[in-house]
Amino acid sequence: FALAAADIGLRTLLIDGDIYAGKTGLVFGAKKAGLADVLGEQISLRQALAKDPVTGLCVLGAGDPSRAQPEHIDAARLESLLQECREEFDLVVLDTPAILPVGGITPYLKSADCAVLIVEWNGTPRQAVSEAVDMLDIEAEKITGLVLNKVSPQWFRLFRYGGRYLESGSTSSAAA
Repeated sequence: FALAAADIGLRTLLIDGDIYAGKTGLVFGAKKAGLADVLGEQISLRQALAKDPVTGLCVLGAGDPSRAQPEHIDAARLESLLQECREEFDLVVLDTPAILPVGGITPYLKSADCAVLIVEWNGTPRQAVSEAVDMLDIEAEKITGLVLNKVSPQWFRLFRYGGRYLESGSTSSAAA
């Protein structure tokens, strides 16, 4: 999403908010210093950013997870940082850690305009999704959408254009 937005010309910043084990920033060539370092005021935002020369996507990595203290995320500092980012970028995408195994994403949600819940197809039980939303409490109101990730291509064969269900072995016939 962030890459596509940058590719069409939006000034886009992708923040790897998973300071536990962030990998998103590394995929895009983010520097070793990252969000944890910026929040700890050990480095400036400008110094920590990496920029894709082709799309213009700016990336703030998570930083070194061994130095991160996720349970001590300063919500006020995070809000201040995100406000600074909003002033400089058209779109700020914050990739957070998974809700259930980690928890502690409330500071991210308090500072976000909206949230999208990512659910793994055939991997995340419905009960886990329900528990995750319950964990968010009042912040769950910020969820504006859900992405079903890693959907099996075979699943799409059950549907035809227009959303009609096609059972295996049956054919569709139109009444004349």
